[in-house]
Amino acid sequence: MGFSQQNLKAPFAGPLLFLGAVVGAYVFLLVGDLYTLASIPFLVVLYHGGHESIHGTLITKWGKLGSQRAQLNLLAGILAYAPVGHNFLLVKRSHQAHHWCGRLSKSCTIDGGLSDHGITGHIRYYALLLGLGCFLHEIAGYLYLFLPSRWVPLDIKFDPQRRNMRLYAFCQLIVAGLTLTFLFRGGVYFLICRFVYAMYWGFTQNVAHYGLEIGDSKDSRYAARTYRVSPILNFVLFGSVFCHLEHHLFPFLPGHNLSAQTVGQKRNEVLSVSISPRQGLMAYASDFYRQLKGPQDSSILPKEWRS
Repeated sequence: MGFSQQNLKAPFAGPLLFLGAVVGAYVFLLVGDLYTLASIPFLVVLYHGGHESIHGTLITKWGKLGSQRAQLNLLAGILAYAPVGHNFLLVKRSHQAHHWCGRLSKSCTIDGGLSDHGITGHIRYYALLLGLGCFLHEIAGYLYLFLPSRWVPLDIKFDPQRRNMRLYAFCQLIVAGLTLTFLFRGGVYFLICRFVYAMYWGFTQNVAHYGLEIGDSKDSRYAARTYRVSPILNFVLFGSVFCHLEHHLFPFLPGHNLSAQTVGQKRNEVLSVSISPRQGLMAYASDFYRQLKGPQDSSILPKEWRS
């Protein structure tokens, strides 16, 4: 992984993009009423910027602030996820579990094995695809304050009581305060924002993994597609959403670096196979929407991501 710290692209650009999204989202949410809807594109950028903060790659080497990387990424994560009702510490734990498991087990996926459960499985699939998981994270954020972790089915191994409960409670207090403030200012428009965000959350969580192999080999942990889109869009969404296979292979590499040729070469070396990225936004959009076909889609080849 010798390339992981080399030549970070525009080290100030990522944090500045994130800061601009924070200002845009919070201003429109505070103005309220119909203007609340204008916060949606900024919240999308924050979603991906917050994802970078989970991995500690939003703030990397930034002048004399390098020694405060962990604190700055924590602050960024709180700012990114609190407006949509999420406790950053819980989101971080959940996303880390996604990387640990990948597609090694049916229980780690939205679409894996749901046909075994008939209509119930399909209902669950579409509910999660349309954002149920987003709301479950929001509810669980409050439950962990008062209930033992074994009573919260979202993640029984996540126990803030045994971690930094004060920090967790502080994050949750910010979430509650902002939720009430933005709800008061935006009313039904804020609820619309939440539902749109939740659907984006559901579709984006699954798109690069949809229909791929589950537990088929040691590589199943990394089973994901990779895309190449315009540099501007790739930059605005922090890279890893499109270069998703590279992100799973190298989770501590900044998203804006994942499309680099050296990363692609290292990717092929690690997987011992030559990967051909899917080209263009339309390829990504096609995979994005074909998830609506349900957990069974005969047009998808399990090993397609590394063919």
